[in-house]
Amino acid sequence: MERRRRMRAIAVMLGVLVVGCGGAATSARETRTEPTVSEAPSPPEETRGEEREEARAAPAPIVPAHGPLAEDDLHHGVLARLRDAPFPACTVEPLPPALRRRVRGGDDLASLRARVSIDVPDDAITTARVDASEGVVYRSAALDPRSDVGDLGYRVRLRDGTSGTEEDLALGLTAMRPLVLVDNPMVRLVDAGEVRIEAELRAIDDASIEFRPADATSTTRDGRERLVRCRLEDLRRDQDADGLTDLTEQRLLTDAWDPDTDGDGTRDGDDVSPLGSAAPSSDADGVWLAAAREIAGDEEGLHVVVRSGARLDLGARGEGAARVLVLREDELAAYQRRYGLRAPVVIAVRMRGRDRAEVTIDRVWSQSLLDARRDASGVWSLVAR
Repeated sequence: MERRRRMRAIAVMLGVLVVGCGGAATSARETRTEPTVSEAPSPPEETRGEEREEARAAPAPIVPAHGPLAEDDLHHGVLARLRDAPFPACTVEPLPPALRRRVRGGDDLASLRARVSIDVPDDAITTARVDASEGVVYRSAALDPRSDVGDLGYRVRLRDGTSGTEEDLALGLTAMRPLVLVDNPMVRLVDAGEVRIEAELRAIDDASIEFRPADATSTTRDGRERLVRCRLEDLRRDQDADGLTDLTEQRLLTDAWDPDTDGDGTRDGDDVSPLGSAAPSSDADGVWLAAAREIAGDEEGLHVVVRSGARLDLGARGEGAARVLVLREDELAAYQRRYGLRAPVVIAVRMRGRDRAEVTIDRVWSQSLLDARRDASGVWSLVAR
């Protein structure tokens, strides 16, 4: 009952109205436009080419190096980017009749791996060998937090058969929000500078998500087959050369024209929490920071953490490390309106003297209780109760 209450409380956030920030500063540069609030995701049916070309208009100048941004400036910048129209890297159109599958099946993991020599993740959707190159589309938690719902993001991994180089790119699409990608060997995975894959409408109903979502969630389907086309040029674009594609920056709420959005001295692509630059100002902050780092080192992927205080600097990422996206409650509400219901992590710290504390890490689906102790060198360590 308590889990269900918390899940419903998070769902209520979806209805919170985000107040516009007027002419307040949003980042190290001024806002380019006065965008409107984006509505909940809807099927991107027959996306128009002119909309994509407008989104590729001349980019804003790259922001020069700057120091740490104040929390209010970070806050205004996040809300402004959430109000801005998302960059449409992919288009969706009806699947041509000639590409319709005559027989379904053969998309089990063993069959997918047998088609290619490239590494195929367990969450693979489709694989293909195109001329001398290979590719795999798979589900990933890199930009979409893991949950019992299964609404992970989609990525494509490509290997050039001539040079042997590999690249791994976000598609900017999330399973069941509102499409799911499916295996269809008749669709060339890479063709004419595009990634192409079949998709079906299977939109999850956030209102149906309960404590045991696998038993309770419902989806909308229409039985129509679609073709998703994503230009590689758009998937690769990294305008500020910070190691994150523009699509990735869009999902992490960072500034695609600022290599170091929070100004902490670590470029966005190397930052565990690219929206956090503050230093701990209390013992409780020090414990919270230790807990957040524990989360980042616990599991690969993205963790959305809600915090009302200043966003703390978690340092640089190691190889394969997770990312922590720290949001205020109104930012989370806007984030969920755009990307769907997400179960955020809440870290609660209760000090028990100067060198001890109790920590609760609440993930909605699960909860961890830890004890924190500070050693003689001032470092906090956490142990499970």
